[in-house]
Amino acid sequence: MKFSTIQSFLKSVLVLSVFTIASIQCLSAATYYVSKTGNDANNGLSAATSKLTITAAANIATSGSDIIMISTGYYAETVQVGYTMTFSVDSIQVDQLTMNKSGITLTVDGNSAPKTFNVKTKITLTDGLVQVGSNLLAFRALAGCTFTGGGTTSFIDGALHIGLTNGSTSLTFPVGAGSDYRPVGLTFSKANGNLTYYVFQMFKGKATGNGALPTGIRNYSSVSYFVGATVPTNASNSSNFVVTLKYDSVSTDDGVYENSTLRILGYTATATWKDHGGTGSVIRKGQITTATTSMSTLGTFALGNTIVLTATERKTGLNIVGSKEPFAAFKFTGRCSGDTLKFTNLSKSISSILTYTWNFGEAGSAGNSVTTKNAAHKYANGGTYRVSLTILNADGNLDSWVQMVTVFATPFVLKTVNNVCIGEQTTFTDFSTANGETISGWNWNLGDGPPATIKTSKIVNFTYTNPGGYKVIQKVTTANACSSIDTFDYVVHAKPTPTFDPKDVCFGQSVVLDDQSTAVAPDLIATRKWDFGDGSATSTSKTVTHKYNPAGLYYVKLISYSNYMGQKGACRDSITKPVRTFALPLVDYTQSATCIGEETVFTDNTQIMNPDYAATYFWTFGDGGNDTTLFGAKHTYLLPGIYKSKLTVISNALCMSSDTLSIFVQPKPSAAYTVTEKCFGDSTAFLRKTQTVNSLEPLTTYSWKFDNTINFFTKNPKVLFATPGIHNVVMLAQTNHGCRDSAVGMVMAHYIPNPTFSLDKSIVPNDSIQCLKYNNFKFSFNVGIDVNDTLLNSGWRWGDGNTESPATSNNHSYKDTGVYKVKLYGVSIHNCVDSVLQQFVVKPSPRANFYKQGICVPDTIIFKDTASKSARPLVKYSWDINGSIVVGKAPIKQYFTTAGPHAVSYIVEDDNGCSDTMIQSFTFTVKPVVSFSFIGSMPLCKGDSIDITASGGDTIRWIGAKDTNRTQKFYGKGWYKVKATSGICTAFDSVQVKAFPMANIVVYRDTTIYRGKKANLHAVGASNYWWTDSSTLNRGYGDSVIARPLITRTYYVSGTDSNGCDDNDSVLVTVVDPPLVRIPNLITPNGDLQNDFWDLSELADLYLFDIRISDRQGKLVYYTGNYLNDWKAVDNSGTDLPPGIYFYYMKNRFNGEEFRGYIQVIR
Repeated sequence: MKFSTIQSFLKSVLVLSVFTIASIQCLSAATYYVSKTGNDANNGLSAATSKLTITAAANIATSGSDIIMISTGYYAETVQVGYTMTFSVDSIQVDQLTMNKSGITLTVDGNSAPKTFNVKTKITLTDGLVQVGSNLLAFRALAGCTFTGGGTTSFIDGALHIGLTNGSTSLTFPVGAGSDYRPVGLTFSKANGNLTYYVFQMFKGKATGNGALPTGIRNYSSVSYFVGATVPTNASNSSNFVVTLKYDSVSTDDGVYENSTLRILGYTATATWKDHGGTGSVIRKGQITTATTSMSTLGTFALGNTIVLTATERKTGLNIVGSKEPFAAFKFTGRCSGDTLKFTNLSKSISSILTYTWNFGEAGSAGNSVTTKNAAHKYANGGTYRVSLTILNADGNLDSWVQMVTVFATPFVLKTVNNVCIGEQTTFTDFSTANGETISGWNWNLGDGPPATIKTSKIVNFTYTNPGGYKVIQKVTTANACSSIDTFDYVVHAKPTPTFDPKDVCFGQSVVLDDQSTAVAPDLIATRKWDFGDGSATSTSKTVTHKYNPAGLYYVKLISYSNYMGQKGACRDSITKPVRTFALPLVDYTQSATCIGEETVFTDNTQIMNPDYAATYFWTFGDGGNDTTLFGAKHTYLLPGIYKSKLTVISNALCMSSDTLSIFVQPKPSAAYTVTEKCFGDSTAFLRKTQTVNSLEPLTTYSWKFDNTINFFTKNPKVLFATPGIHNVVMLAQTNHGCRDSAVGMVMAHYIPNPTFSLDKSIVPNDSIQCLKYNNFKFSFNVGIDVNDTLLNSGWRWGDGNTESPATSNNHSYKDTGVYKVKLYGVSIHNCVDSVLQQFVVKPSPRANFYKQGICVPDTIIFKDTASKSARPLVKYSWDINGSIVVGKAPIKQYFTTAGPHAVSYIVEDDNGCSDTMIQSFTFTVKPVVSFSFIGSMPLCKGDSIDITASGGDTIRWIGAKDTNRTQKFYGKGWYKVKATSGICTAFDSVQVKAFPMANIVVYRDTTIYRGKKANLHAVGASNYWWTDSSTLNRGYGDSVIARPLITRTYYVSGTDSNGCDDNDSVLVTVVDPPLVRIPNLITPNGDLQNDFWDLSELADLYLFDIRISDRQGKLVYYTGNYLNDWKAVDNSGTDLPPGIYFYYMKNRFNGEEFRGYIQVIR
């Protein structure tokens, strides 16, 4: 189909609706004009006062039915509308078009055909529709223009042209019709970079078609279709078109219930219907793309569907894209005999479904045919059955669907299982059958949970952990997934519990053994067997006695048997317990030789067979004494002589034995001495005392131990101790029988004082050689003595004739230079004395002095040396100014910023390292610091002022004004200088006053209007505007307002600019009565140039009137919305009208003013 044909068709479809909409809008519409020679300050109500930009006109077109007349040109702007309106255009171009207001419609039409509307850069479709009018030749997205958005609330209703030179050959057309949004996808091949336009438009209803439908196609959509084309027509540089259509995605339902049979059909003006293939993506809401890439031209496209006659036995095809036939379908669950198979209806129909008829293919069975919407059926045997569903809808159309349903046999469960005692293996064996079908799966739940053990083999071997009853679940499954379940009880018998309680005995006694075994009901103990563990014969008696030889540990085993027979005979269990025959203790002990008064040690050597042990001991010593200490004892005899001892031992098993020994007790010598204590460094003499028993004297030898070391073997030793303090003394006397005595004491080697002193290193300087000035030798000293002794006295001898006793001072100063020997001494209470001597030197010192020059700060102050003196040459000079060190001779310069006080030290040092320091404190006068405070705000607006106060100093003087008042008022911008004085010190500073450019609000010229008309008032020069007398204005704010006064009135406007500054202006609107309008009612269009035309030149704003002329029968013969005083009794096609009476009706589109009357035509 040629594009001119498409355009003609589009216009014929849309012309009536557009005409009707335009007619309705004209009832209350205002018309605004835009041209490239206009000015946005104009009111835009006529071609002569047109706006410059579309945006300016769109901002005041707020009635919802306004028309904007746009003359030819390129408008470099983004057009965004906020109300429903119509663009009546010559051929124009804009940068961008943005729709983002919900519920509005922008109609784009031509002033007269053919006209175009062109978008250069971007079209944004967020909210609001764009409707293409019948007089518009093309709504174009130029090459390179992009699209954003597009959806159910914002699309192009009409033909959309998308231009392309180079780039991606995959386009999306955001088009629709009415309330339906149906974007079209298009991909293709393009041979060169020539500009080509690709066009698509959606139409409601059913396409006209061309020829018969393709073979296999049942019908096509009656809901909608799409027309595509290229400009130039059938462009030779474009081919291999692929089209993508959406379905079921908006308010109108296409009825796609089966996507697999969905197709895209198409035809052109020269080619009949063709199946372009494709398959729907999903049922209901989805999309479909043509399967071919061989389309070389575009045309008309619609959704269609194929006819399906397969094993499903459809009678009438698919319910799709508006057809009235129903669509039968169902699904089912279940597959085994004995199960209930559930059949779920999936049928669809535009009209309601009246009846459902099911047939399950099992003739003669109960419920083989039912009429419910959903159904269920149980098959007794396996096999293949023909299941059909037939439906009838309210339109009288039938459809059916048949499926062949295979039902498989359910297995019959059989099994065997053996009897066991706990610990033995159970074997489960399956013998199930399934009417000849293969059983391929087994599942045994052995009931021992949780969790239960699961086995999946035909034969299961399993050993239970615990005895008792178990509920076993057996499930068998055929190869066709049909299964049966059987549940049965199974008992695992417990072993008996053997029990006996043996008692240990001493050697020679009998052990008594009694069987106390039990069994879990209903089992009983049938018999037993005893094994004594010593190799003797076994026994089956319930109670037995047995004597062991030799003593030791034996293990007795009892085997108990129940009366239940398992896989290996009777259920049984055994227990083994130890029994001991304890041995008797073998008593043996020794004793030490003993002196009187000393402990005799008894050592136990008793033995007993393991694991027995001696538990109790009883000792008797022959002098009436006894003891129960284990493994040995000690006893002290008070008299010498011969005694008999005895040990009795009882084992842990209460087995007892005893033994005896004789003992001899010897007499002891005595030890004693006298001593006189000495000071450390002197020898100390010790004198022994003789024995009190004379007979022991020749039998006794002596030895001495000092501080735990044997030093002497003489009777009366003299000892020089190596250290002062207390020393241990032991005197030892021993007879020839080994009996001994000792004398233990302590002796003091008295401590001597320990005087020490040194210069205190924590104080710097504090040297052994010091300068005379400020010399002060500071000492760390101590006249110490051990804590075990006491200091009697101490003292200093300073070497300059001065002494001190006791020594308490830690420093000393000398009044003259020289070399001094200092001595520190100490004396203890035992008259022990010691001292220490050191030498110190005092040298001569210099003298420092200085003064300052300067008083005001911040500034530099100079320090000078006045009269420093020294016996030695001065070699170093330094200054400490507020903690900052400066090295060098005077004069010294230092910059100060504060008044102080400031501490300044002058330090001089001679070649001997002796120094002097002079410290002075100075307070300066601070120069005044000027600061400013403000009352008011800056920058200043027109007519504003600000008060500035200068602070600082004792006095203030404004330089320009020569005024000493601290506060000044300023009305304009500039720099202002001030001088501050404090005492003899002065300072200068300045402050800036800033001002905004003056606000200047201007209202465009006074105007005169006819009473009942409106005046467009426009102000500039501010950001916000407020108008007085808003009762006759359309609003009281904004840069543009509409005034409708009934009498002459002055309107005042005030505003605030972007800086917040205010200004105002006024405008006079003069109201006059309109002149009398004369409308001719007779014309004579005979070519004599006299009264040939209907002249309405006296009618003001003629271009705003819609004029309709009808004949006597009411038939419209002439219509115009832009009358040019050129009607000469012809209709709109230019054909002459016959003479007679005609009736006119005129209405002003802006203010609704109407005129009616008749015209007589005489030729």
